[in-house]
Amino acid sequence: MNQRIKQQKEGVERRGQRQWVGLVGLMLGSVFLACITAPVIFNAIQALREAIPAISDALDYPFERVASRLALIYVVIGFVPSLKWAGIRSAVDFGFAPHPTWWRELMRGWRMGVYSILALIVIAWATGAFVWDPASGRRLLSRLIAYLIGGLLIGVIEEGLFRGGLFGGARKVFHWIPAMIVISLFFSFVHFIRPQAPDVIETARWYSGFSILPHMLYRSENMWNYMPFALNLFLMGVVLTLLFQRQNHVYYISGMHAGWVIALQMGRLLFSNDPNRLYFVYGISANVGRSWAATLMLVIMAILAARGIFDKTL
Repeated sequence: MNQRIKQQKEGVERRGQRQWVGLVGLMLGSVFLACITAPVIFNAIQALREAIPAISDALDYPFERVASRLALIYVVIGFVPSLKWAGIRSAVDFGFAPHPTWWRELMRGWRMGVYSILALIVIAWATGAFVWDPASGRRLLSRLIAYLIGGLLIGVIEEGLFRGGLFGGARKVFHWIPAMIVISLFFSFVHFIRPQAPDVIETARWYSGFSILPHMLYRSENMWNYMPFALNLFLMGVVLTLLFQRQNHVYYISGMHAGWVIALQMGRLLFSNDPNRLYFVYGISANVGRSWAATLMLVIMAILAARGIFDKTL
């Protein structure tokens, strides 16, 4: 009996290792292939622009954008093969376990995500840190459907990948707490990947793709203003991972993530930031997700998630 249990445990660990290596290898391999092929594709685009002036403006893409789009294309192409190699055979391995009320869980999470961000926005407006834009109502009506669909797609895809896939595989090999910390740090890190070549590349050379790797992260003269955003992304990862660890499915956290995205987009559209009011709390933009106020909220949510409060709310 003990030998059988040991073999089963070793089997789970091996599957977790393959799942982890497969997904990480897919992302790193896609970046490597993009670095190799981007110069060829970019130079071909430039030649096409010169040959057909009528489409020159439509194909006016900087080199770093071509490289980033190629990396995304390679991720899509290699997704299914990497899953097969990793031994992932169903959506269960990404946290989409059978659940009789999955839609209800999704909506519970969505309401919690929307309400939590809405509370911060209302407080910012009431204190004068955010200013209502009267003309924004019409724009909201035209964009609401796009916000809803986009937020839902982001929530489902990112939670399936980061919590279901990466964390789900890592916790089979490592203790779940260090796995949570590493995946949450990685989750924050990837949101700052935005290649910016130090100089404009007009003719790419074979090494041009690799030359922009040191410039992959978004930089700003006011980088201090983005510190709460980086911390908040990490804390978001912690909150979502704590919930996934308790619930063992991604329906609730996909809804919560989608609710956050939708509410943040609506807040940015409907309000503007007054830099003279509570700057140290709400920062420099109407994106409340980049504020220290959101940091405090996420710390509280992490404590509540660890105590299981969200299991019975809303």
